[in-house]
Amino acid sequence: MRERFKSSDYWLEPIYDRKWNDRFPGLHSYRWHDNDRYGEGYFWYRGVRIRDAALFYDHWDELVGIGFMFDNVFVFIRDDQEVYHRNDSLLLDMAILLLTREDRQQWREKKRYDWSHDAYRDNNWNQAAFFYNDPSPFRWHESRYSMRERFSSADYEYRLEPIYDREWNDRFPGLHSYRWHDGNRYSHAGYFWYRGVRIRDAVLFYDNWDELVGIGFMHDNVFVFIRDDQEVHHRNDPLLLGIVIFLLTR
Repeated sequence: MRERFKSSDYWLEPIYDRKWNDRFPGLHSYRWHDNDRYGEGYFWYRGVRIRDAALFYDHWDELVGIGFMFDNVFVFIRDDQEVYHRNDSLLLDMAILLLTREDRQQWREKKRYDWSHDAYRDNNWNQAAFFYNDPSPFRWHESRYSMRERFSSADYEYRLEPIYDREWNDRFPGLHSYRWHDGNRYSHAGYFWYRGVRIRDAVLFYDNWDELVGIGFMHDNVFVFIRDDQEVHHRNDPLLLGIVIFLLTR
């Protein structure tokens, strides 16, 4: 499908919402948006052009279903050509949030990771007196897949390197860490700034649904941790500092 729709703007974004996926067992959902640039024909349903939909793939990565909103009802078209309507108020709410760009952005802004674990509240953390508002190419709760599509270019494949260091990961329970490096090739996505300094090496933290919830890096010999609630925390932990210097400067 990507080859047929080939365009610099074409992408499918995985849907990791657990409640959504529980309603479609055995399938993998991807958000699709018609941005008028694909030139492969449009998607119509009963005379109405559909611009936002969820595409459902099986375990062999083959398209087997399409879902979208129509007349305030969730429509599900299966590969046997049968059409079903879903009467489920929670699913309708999720579909509107996931498939409508503006509402979805508001939903993402309201989402927050649960930082109540003791590891994020111990005495080694000091909260800064300000919130993070500097320019950043990162988007909270964006998936790694979506970020890869935004950052990749025709001549460069964007990658995040997983961090498997046990002592590091023990300090960030519930999160998955990836090393990120600004290789001067991502200008179209923007640069990452912190207090007037361009940050070139960082760790991106993802939750169990593969959504970005934290960013960590060194600044003035201190480890800075920015969370999805815009709070900025500094970590005073000599061992962690030693690990992060090793991870981000090699």
